[in-house]
Amino acid sequence: MASDIETLLRGYEGLLRERDADGHRLGYRLVLGPPASVSELRQIEESLGWKFPEDYMDCATEVGLAHVDSYLDGYGPQLDDRMLAPTEITEILAAFSTWVEDCCSEFVDDPEGAAREQAIRDTLIPFQFVGDGTAWDVYCFVRGEEQEGLVRVIPAYHDDEEMTEWANEEPANRSYGFEAHVQSWIDGIFRGSHGQHSADDRG
Repeated sequence: MASDIETLLRGYEGLLRERDADGHRLGYRLVLGPPASVSELRQIEESLGWKFPEDYMDCATEVGLAHVDSYLDGYGPQLDDRMLAPTEITEILAAFSTWVEDCCSEFVDDPEGAAREQAIRDTLIPFQFVGDGTAWDVYCFVRGEEQEGLVRVIPAYHDDEEMTEWANEEPANRSYGFEAHVQSWIDGIFRGSHGQHSADDRG
């Protein structure tokens, strides 16, 4: 299962996307960091009573935790885009566990809505962080939601006070599987809205 993901990541490892279509300097480079600890990820699984997808586990513990090195040359803060280490997963899970109480002011007078929102947050298992110093997203597996054996992937944004819209998306608009997420991630880095990247540049 992880072989296709490994081939994809290693095919882009070290590749530099220097500029976007407007000539702005990006400097996006894919880096494979050290693998995650199997025992630490297993401890998280035990605490949740849930198992990470097998292809994610193989990638994280054998291929390595991928991240993007970048510079923006005066066009904003540096991009922080990385697969999360086990300690970071634990920290974000702790934040999610009290998210509604700590961050969602709109539920102050709506205890039933608060309970529904917290129930959604309690299903999210973070595995990737993307931020630029002013905003951040965390990509998560959704515990209990699978399609053809693939776990649903959902983004949680820094300013989301309500996940209901994402959680209740039409099935056709939902994303499933770690491999599909990695492919989308690579496409966004090297062939995204900032310009086109040619496969021939992989050299």
